[in-house]
Amino acid sequence: NFTKENIFKAMLPAKPYNNALLRRHVSDMSKMAEEYIKQVAIRKEPFEVRMAFINELMIRKNDALFLHHLKLLEKFIDSQKLHGSYFYNKAEYEAILIEYYLTIDHQESLTGNVVSRSNYHVLQFLVNLSINLSDLIVNHNAFNSDLKNTIAYRTAESIDFKSLLECI
Repeated sequence: NFTKENIFKAMLPAKPYNNALLRRHVSDMSKMAEEYIKQVAIRKEPFEVRMAFINELMIRKNDALFLHHLKLLEKFIDSQKLHGSYFYNKAEYEAILIEYYLTIDHQESLTGNVVSRSNYHVLQFLVNLSINLSDLIVNHNAFNSDLKNTIAYRTAESIDFKSLLECI
């Protein structure tokens, strides 16, 4: 029988029923379950886990370990070139390098990183734009939806792709 009393008895067989204690234990278990689900979700995102770890090393000023894991992160990102967030991940990599150079007072070292981060953000934008345009075209073809009055369509229409490709 699934009652509060039976649950309490299963959890704390030696104690007499106490509703307040049961509620506290259930609340604690719920919080632990939420934390467990967060941990499981985070582990499914290896880039985010690595970035969080590297950021923590930078905060703790463990330069040697930070730089070692930063190189490993770069190799990991480069192995994921076909991943949809490749350029975003590269931009985040450049961003953490910029932050690192600022923390060690090497502002002169970050110029290239600022340019690279900017380039990667633009490239990720173009990837996202093309994905959204593809979805909008499918939607237009299937449901005759208005394609030309979308921000994505108007943005793509205004881009000089020939000049853009020359920069890339």
